[in-house]
Amino acid sequence: MPKYPMKKKPNQTILIIEDDQQDAEFTIQALSQASEHIPYIHLSNADELKDFDYEKHGIGMIFLDIKMPRVYGLDLLKSIKSHPFAKNIPIIIFSSSSIPQEVKEAKILGIYDFIVKPINIDHYFEIVKEAYFKILKNN
Repeated sequence: MPKYPMKKKPNQTILIIEDDQQDAEFTIQALSQASEHIPYIHLSNADELKDFDYEKHGIGMIFLDIKMPRVYGLDLLKSIKSHPFAKNIPIIIFSSSSIPQEVKEAKILGIYDFIVKPINIDHYFEIVKEAYFKILKNN
């Protein structure tokens, strides 16, 4: 055992971009089941993302609702992917839309996964925890 404190891994903060407070809370609850101390930031609208510093906040994963008010979700995804630091951050989209063209375009833009809501809450928790373990915990 090392005699010095373990250093926190960089880029382990999870960014949750979700306008529905209840859906954001579900994501946070699922993450807390995966691990007790997962740092996260919740943004409830696209305006909060305009001057967001992904690198400063150590973002390592993003949960994105693409059905946000006043902005087309795929435009928001493109904006995130155009940011030099954020372009390689894994993004999981949760959406009430299952329009094949939207799913296809999101995948072309390089998302990690596209999950259609509504889904069973237990299934939702499993998806969030599985993504956390695959993307962040094992890095």
